[in-house]
Amino acid sequence: MNKKVNKNKSDFVNLFLSTVESDSNNKETAKAFLAAEGINVDRIVSEGLKRIKQMQMLIEARKTEQEMSATESVKQKATEWVDKAGFKIHENE
Repeated sequence: MNKKVNKNKSDFVNLFLSTVESDSNNKETAKAFLAAEGINVDRIVSEGLKRIKQMQMLIEARKTEQEMSATESVKQKATEWVDKAGFKIHENE
């Protein structure tokens, strides 16, 4: 009986995949199918591109933050070296 159930599941999956394949065979057919299902493709694409842009900006912000942290560490080490060497540096100049 277990083999029969698995065969039925397999048949269902194959049927589903064949339908999906025909509905998404090319871009125009896929857009027409989604529009017929009441899905606003242009809005989804626009929102997706907006999210991608936000993620890219977040990645760039984190990268800049890391670079600035690394620079701060170098500045601190240089300041310590100058202090040990006995030089006087005025931060306002």
